[in-house]
Amino acid sequence: MKKIILAAFVAAAALLAVSCKYEPSLEEKAIKAKIEEQKGPVTQFALTDIEMLREVTLGEEIGIRRDNFELKHKKDSELGEKYKGKNLPTNAALKQESARKDLVRLFALDSIAEALSDELGKVVYRDYRFSASCMTDEGALVLKDWYAAITPEGEVLSMVQDKKNLHHGLGNVIPGWKELFGGNDEQ
Repeated sequence: MKKIILAAFVAAAALLAVSCKYEPSLEEKAIKAKIEEQKGPVTQFALTDIEMLREVTLGEEIGIRRDNFELKHKKDSELGEKYKGKNLPTNAALKQESARKDLVRLFALDSIAEALSDELGKVVYRDYRFSASCMTDEGALVLKDWYAAITPEGEVLSMVQDKKNLHHGLGNVIPGWKELFGGNDEQ
């Protein structure tokens, strides 16, 4: 009888071990894939800490880019006037042309927002702070307090150590951005 109970216990433990197999999160898979893209094959990967900082919707991202172009337009206009006053017509013309392009970009963003009004509440990425360690072909890699912007589908859009650089280039999540701006994300 003891052998039957012991065999049942061993079978239950084996079944439990199989059913409790660790499955990495979407974010863990995405961060590991990004490291592999940059550094080559990764072994012994461990995500030691991760914290979601915020979710960014399509409407918020359009607003971020719009604010950046408004600020740029203001600065370009002011510099154009300043150069004009200093009798520097070439510099004034360049800044006035830049200010004109900023207005075109603002109009384009407004058009995109209007066309996608039903999707403005859709989350396009989430910002995370994380720490991880792994082994690559280059040796041990430790990422302490890094930042990543990850789509809900698990694509890392940006992964940086300095948080102020996290959103550089993320205008590309706006549908039509690449076609209108050539993938150029100055802001």
